[in-house]
Amino acid sequence: MQKQQLGMAFILGVLCFFSFQTESSAQCETWESHEEKDDIMGSYSVLQDFIDSESYSDALPYWQDVYTKSPGGSGEDAYVYQYGRDIYINFIQNETDATKRQEYVAMVQKLHEEEMVCFPDNKGVSLANLAFDMFYYLQTPYSKLMETVEQSIEIMGDKVEYSVFIPYGYAAVYNYQNELIDAEKTRNVYLSLEKIHDARVADKDPYAEYYTSAWENVKVQYETIASQIFDCNYYQNKFRPDFEAGEEDVEYLKYMVVTMKKQGCADDDAFLVEVNTKYETLAAEINAAKLEAYYAENPAAHAADLYKNEDYTGAFAKYEEAVEKEIAGENNEETLAQYYFSMASISGRKLKQYSKARSLALKASGMKSNWGQPYLLIGDLYASSSSTCGSNNWDNSLAVLAAIDKYQYAKNIDSSIESEANKKIANYRNFIPSLEDGFQRGIKEGKTVKVNCWIGEKVKIRYQ
Repeated sequence: MQKQQLGMAFILGVLCFFSFQTESSAQCETWESHEEKDDIMGSYSVLQDFIDSESYSDALPYWQDVYTKSPGGSGEDAYVYQYGRDIYINFIQNETDATKRQEYVAMVQKLHEEEMVCFPDNKGVSLANLAFDMFYYLQTPYSKLMETVEQSIEIMGDKVEYSVFIPYGYAAVYNYQNELIDAEKTRNVYLSLEKIHDARVADKDPYAEYYTSAWENVKVQYETIASQIFDCNYYQNKFRPDFEAGEEDVEYLKYMVVTMKKQGCADDDAFLVEVNTKYETLAAEINAAKLEAYYAENPAAHAADLYKNEDYTGAFAKYEEAVEKEIAGENNEETLAQYYFSMASISGRKLKQYSKARSLALKASGMKSNWGQPYLLIGDLYASSSSTCGSNNWDNSLAVLAAIDKYQYAKNIDSSIESEANKKIANYRNFIPSLEDGFQRGIKEGKTVKVNCWIGEKVKIRYQ
């Protein structure tokens, strides 16, 4: 009994094998041995014309005729399967009925599978084409798409079609973001595509530019998750060749530094320190050159910075340069007034060149009507030098009167500084001459007298 069962199983196995062989043979039949060869080739010629003109509905009956009789075509290529997929993919793109769309999807899938049976030597490319269609047309789960690409890479190695780059990279990123694959798997996808791209470029592949374009797209996709899947060591290996080749792009060097720090490289890491040192050196040189060019065009800005750094002589000289540039250019009096006022402030407050400062302040006021600031400045200069003006308290107090006169004049012509002027007047009120000092000198209130020292102005006497 047992022998009989074994015998029956053997017979059934042989029949199944024969049936499979017959089916495979039928689906791979070519027109070379077909009795209707001429008619089939005629249909194929018309089919090609319709495919070339993208008239897919018109192409369908001719394709069905060829596919039914000789799906293997000439036996040298898989165009019959490819044309069929072109037709049904077009139907998928234009069909709104979900059921029909699924039928077309199933047909495209079927044609891919049959092609791989009939043209096994071309299976690597066929798998790449299948992955491409899975991504763009068949709505295949990304896990299945990734498996298909990996089978193609297993067969073709670094000669795999560039068409798999975008589907494989996109699917990996999506699956990682949705916790369907881990960081290591996602990173390995990136590294495998990088390796393939570099190999194609190094071998000067005729399609190298297409590999590069697809690879750049993958890198953009990975930017959203790069910091999550790549560590310090990865980025150091990535950046080191460029750095050792003499990279001089300061922005790229900055990107290297920022990225390595962000990915956990220690601040005292030797390579990070080396890159950062070069970045800072180049950045300083570039910034210095830019600043020098800016200062050459904007001497007033240079003067302001020199002033902040307490180089008052240098600041004054740059304001002089700014005045010359303005006079030679737009010759705007308000701008010139500001420059002269700044020069007056530096001369008087910082360089103690009082007479020069007063002259510049008056020049500034003459270029901008009803401007009280220059007179406030002159008043400050008078007040600050009052203690050294003359040989006694009387002379000192006359200088204070001169200062108060300037404050008073400033607020009379410029109401915007009235509050400031009033505060200054109040601060010096107790330093004006006393009635006792005036009587001792026989000078009545209202009399005009000249102030000694550099001030040299006349003031009307009033007492506390």
